[in-house]
Amino acid sequence: MSTEDNSRLVWSDERGGAIGDKPSKNQRKQKKKKATSNSGGGFPKDGVIRICREKSGRGGKTVTVLYGVPGSQGDRNDLLKRLKQLCGCGGSLKESFLEIQGDQRDKILLYLEQQGHKAKVAGG
Repeated sequence: MSTEDNSRLVWSDERGGAIGDKPSKNQRKQKKKKATSNSGGGFPKDGVIRICREKSGRGGKTVTVLYGVPGSQGDRNDLLKRLKQLCGCGGSLKESFLEIQGDQRDKILLYLEQQGHKAKVAGG
C-alpha cells in the first residue's frame, strides 16, 4: 500500500461492506427480520390433533402445543379451559393452536382420546 493511496480499508465482508460504510437499505432490512414461530408447524389439516413439545424462543420454558384443533373459537376456548384444569397449569390460545405450560403430552393425549378426538404426539 503506497502512502499516496487515500483509502483505508480495514475490514470487509463477503458482501463488500467495509468498516465505516453505511449499510444499504436491503442490509438493514435483513438484520431487522425476525423468525416467526408457531404458524402451524407444517402439519396437514387432516382432522388429527397433533400434540408437540416446544422450547425454542421461550426462554428455556417447555410448552405443550396442540395444532389442528377442530371447531370454532369458542370450542377451542372451552377445550383450553378443560385442559388447563386437567393439567393444573396455565395456557393460552394463539391464532389457531393451543399452548399449555409444561410437558403435558401424555395427559392431554389420554384425555383427547377419551373425548373421541383423533390425536397423536408429534415431534421429538
